[in-house]
Amino acid sequence: MIKAFIAAIAAILIVSMSSCGYIGGEQTSTETTTTTELTIPTMPADQGSLTMPVMTSETMTTTTKSESELKKEAMDTFLAEFYSSKISFVDVSKIVAETIKTSPLDHKEESKSGQQIVTVKGKSGSGNIDVMRIDLTKSGLDYDVEYLLTTMGDHYFDKTINAVKGISKKDFCTNYKMTSKVVSKGKYQQYASAQKTDGTANQFGYVESYAVIADNKLTVVTGHFVSTDISERQNFCKLLDSLRDKLST
Repeated sequence: MIKAFIAAIAAILIVSMSSCGYIGGEQTSTETTTTTELTIPTMPADQGSLTMPVMTSETMTTTTKSESELKKEAMDTFLAEFYSSKISFVDVSKIVAETIKTSPLDHKEESKSGQQIVTVKGKSGSGNIDVMRIDLTKSGLDYDVEYLLTTMGDHYFDKTINAVKGISKKDFCTNYKMTSKVVSKGKYQQYASAQKTDGTANQFGYVESYAVIADNKLTVVTGHFVSTDISERQNFCKLLDSLRDKLST
């Protein structure tokens, strides 16, 4: 009876040990540990020695030119092309001499760079007249007659009015400006007058530029005059009229 009880207990122990996985001797397990070293960069002791990246940018500057600057550039380009072309000056000294000798104003003539320059004087004022005639036959220029007249006329009018002494440009009032064209012929005329007082006397000024194209020739008559005697200014205007009529035929 005791032997049977002991045998039963032994059987229970064997079953129990088998269910816990310990049958077949001692079980062993191997554990592997991997160590990863982290490298931390060393910061410099002097934080001010750190170099920051330099940011660069390209700046584009757009310059807008004024209307007067664009007009001057166009005029300079035109004049450079005009005077570098194969133009030739026509002698008009005889016509000028014959016309001016009828004027009561004193005068002195000079030929310079293809132009006839006339200095006129009265008892109370003085002025200048420039006359030139240019043959365009061999120039090779391909400009419209109206454009050529307007551009040359405006150029010489501005040049003449800026040369006036005793009266500033702002004192002049432009009374008339005209450009006309008929086929290959045309004419341009612009004039301005001024009356200025300094409290004791009046000054009378006059500026005129005239240009005509006929027979492929460009003729320009331009002048200015300032005097304290209005009758002298009237004589100057008559002289310009006579020159214009003689050189237009």
